[in-house]
Amino acid sequence: PVMSAHRIPKLANLIIAGVNKAGSTSLFHYLCEHPDISGSKDKETCYFLPLLYDEPIEPIASYEAQFAHCKNEKYRLEATPAYVFGGNKIADKIVDTLGPVKILIILKDPVDRLISFYRRKKATFQLPEQMDFTTYVKACLQKSNRELDLHENQIYTGVYLGLYHRFLEPWLQRFGDDIKIVYFDDLKKDSRLFMKDICNWLEIDNEFY
Repeated sequence: PVMSAHRIPKLANLIIAGVNKAGSTSLFHYLCEHPDISGSKDKETCYFLPLLYDEPIEPIASYEAQFAHCKNEKYRLEATPAYVFGGNKIADKIVDTLGPVKILIILKDPVDRLISFYRRKKATFQLPEQMDFTTYVKACLQKSNRELDLHENQIYTGVYLGLYHRFLEPWLQRFGDDIKIVYFDDLKKDSRLFMKDICNWLEIDNEFY
């Protein structure tokens, strides 16, 4: 019998992997406008995120469904900015599952990011109504790193997750030239120049922006 041609699944080959509250949503939408890039159905697929808490991930078919609408664009993009905090656990699984993939990490001044994080948690009623910023920071600092690794304490990671050097090293080692770190301040200062620089790295037309 004639064997059917092996179907190559459509999966992400470009991921915004960090960090929360640093402009990843804007970056995702800007990139998705480019004709060579198609974004996942949900901006944050969170597919690899359970590994952060040593939980199992879903079957690959659920991840593939995020890109079912993609055609033949050079890049299929998703953005789950909490991935970066999973270190080797998530970085290794991404490579094992997806093969060659490019990683974007956008950083923001840690204090500005902390304030954004706090405001977001307040706005979504995840923090006590009466908890002011100073009280929140004290609550964050009172928890040990071990406690902050637990899912239920995620709301108190505002300070801890701003210590970027703790999380970036495994990604830099794993991805080398296939990782690019960019800065929210540069996006804010000159978004066109910022996007052109990313296009050059991705080797796609930078005139689009």
